[in-house]
Amino acid sequence: MADSFVISRGTAFTYKGKPVDAKQIGRDLGVRYVLEGSVREVGQTITVNAQLISTDTGAHVWADRFDGERSRLGELQVEVVARLANSLGVELVKAEAFRLERERPGKPDAVDLAMRGRAILYSQLNKAALKDAQSLFERALAIDAQNVSALVGLALTLNRRLNDFWSEDPASDLARAEETTVHWPFSLKIRRPIG
Repeated sequence: MADSFVISRGTAFTYKGKPVDAKQIGRDLGVRYVLEGSVREVGQTITVNAQLISTDTGAHVWADRFDGERSRLGELQVEVVARLANSLGVELVKAEAFRLERERPGKPDAVDLAMRGRAILYSQLNKAALKDAQSLFERALAIDAQNVSALVGLALTLNRRLNDFWSEDPASDLARAEETTVHWPFSLKIRRPIG
């Protein structure tokens, strides 16, 4: 995730095996979330449990379990890391969007609105949700026309509407999606819908 930092493994290992709660770790290290995990081996099956905990509240934000055969340990490691990265990306965006909404419910800034739009975009894929996400990205851009997260989110939302045939004005949505990419510090090709 952009603008986030992760504490090094060496620092995190200073807490290994010690009964310290997530709130204390958050205060000590200045982090909002702790990823906690365990590995268990039963016969030839390896189970990895992972959970994301809020250091503000101590509440579990997300949890998942990964199972695999010991004979495939290398493949299991790659699979677990990939699934963790994907899941955490989505879950952290949602958690941050909820946190920002809770902390500043009446005064969202462009970052707050873009984060909320991304949370919708990553978790719900239906016509109404895309409309809500688009509205949040547009509100963010009204505050800060150069907010890259909102620009990318708007382009992805418009592109998704086009590809799912949910657009009421495909030519306009395509032109608008392509226009947002002019402001990006990197290039991305907007896919034209098939048909």
